[in-house]
Amino acid sequence: MRACLALKYVPRGWREVKVTFIPKPGESDYTDPKSYRHISLTSFLLKTMERMCERELRGSVLMNLPQHDKQHPYSLGKSTESALHQVITKIDEAIQNKEICLGSFIDIEGAFDRKNFSSIKGALSRHKVEPALIDWIVNMLSTRIIKIVGEFQPIQIKEGYPQGGILSPLLWSMVINELISKLNANHFYTVGYADDLTILSSGKTASIVCDLTQAALRIVGRRCREYDLTINPNKTVLFTQKRMLNNYHLPS
Repeated sequence: MRACLALKYVPRGWREVKVTFIPKPGESDYTDPKSYRHISLTSFLLKTMERMCERELRGSVLMNLPQHDKQHPYSLGKSTESALHQVITKIDEAIQNKEICLGSFIDIEGAFDRKNFSSIKGALSRHKVEPALIDWIVNMLSTRIIKIVGEFQPIQIKEGYPQGGILSPLLWSMVINELISKLNANHFYTVGYADDLTILSSGKTASIVCDLTQAALRIVGRRCREYDLTINPNKTVLFTQKRMLNNYHLPS
């Protein structure tokens, strides 16, 4: 394992990944590939190596440069409940101040499937991860050979994380951390959990909060194009106790 890290090398036997497909419950059309979740079954030795890398990232790298406090997944003491609490508290504050709060609930599609390796390398570099560890992680992801159960022809993977991989959730959260940090730095209140983002804008009029949210969505759109991701921006909800609203156009 020390030699693998020093040489940035992943043994061929570790690269071979068996993939099995599990139907997502409640889907209406199981002829659509998106109705299935694919789980990668990797070598036990690779999982051991990944676990040691994860401990290094959590115990050293993220201690020195923590992720944004409004990012909640895969963090000690945080959960879906802490994410929901921040969202509800912000909405409640706006209503108490007799303001309108517009919530944009964004689902990032293909977060694990379509991630290019350059963005992963960039995120690890921003967190000042040791170059040897960065190169090993990128090599591990880019040299995977997929074997689908029931198929004979193996497939070389060119992007994405293995679903079920030890490092996959942490790597995704380190990549998306830049976007969450940028939005909050520009005063767009943003809460993240895995591949879901919530952007909350508040103000006295509906037109103001819609314009603010549109500006935030432009930032999201630019970043997702850079990362080769798609988003669902259609889930927007106005929270208000006002009966009469001025003319406004919901963001798109």
